[in-house]
Amino acid sequence: MAHPFHVVILSGVLLANVLTAQHVTGNTIVFNTLGPGNTYDPQGGFDVHATSVDDSPLMEPAAQFVPTASGALATVDLGLTYVSPGPALLDVFLYNDAGGIPDNSSQLSLGSVTPTAVFGANDSIVTLNVQSSILVTAGSAYWLALKPVTPNDRNDGFDRWNGSLPPVPGTVVVSSDDIHWDYLTSPVLPAFRLTVNDQIPAVPETGRTVSLLLIGLSALIAVRARRRGYGEGVI
Repeated sequence: MAHPFHVVILSGVLLANVLTAQHVTGNTIVFNTLGPGNTYDPQGGFDVHATSVDDSPLMEPAAQFVPTASGALATVDLGLTYVSPGPALLDVFLYNDAGGIPDNSSQLSLGSVTPTAVFGANDSIVTLNVQSSILVTAGSAYWLALKPVTPNDRNDGFDRWNGSLPPVPGTVVVSSDDIHWDYLTSPVLPAFRLTVNDQIPAVPETGRTVSLLLIGLSALIAVRARRRGYGEGVI
């Protein structure tokens, strides 16, 4: 037979669960240029590579975006492929905006990615799960930038950030020294999708709440009745 004190504890826990809000975590898309079925332009895009053997300059593209909701970045999906001599490891950065260009004094690393498909594919998505708590605010302008991890490795691979298809107009800049940014004439954004974490309070149904409260009150009444019949020291 249960001790009255145990019943009281159980009732208290039950009532606390009724009165405490639950939270369900999910992701909300806040910006997306990917086409149906995660597709993109298989024949066009923006080069991302280190200074190469043939003296091609460093290429670091950045795309401007404005999120539709606020929250901590959860995932970054990229339409990303590679060309010969092979894929290169890339760093993904979030920049604040400074008068229409990336703000070099305010940049945060989101993580690193490597493309897995050869240029010509149209639905190979690379997903980055953002581990740090990096917040974006709805309505504010930001820049998503891709950079080679080893910018001075002349034997590094060549990646390509594929363009959006259907084309999504927007602003793209590129840097060849990780400092200065030049506007590209193409008004088409590369292919990417961003999500943020959500916390949605789950409120118990009214009927279920009342039932749980009645169970807790019944348990408390039973304890008092037992104490009148058996005394304080009986288990």
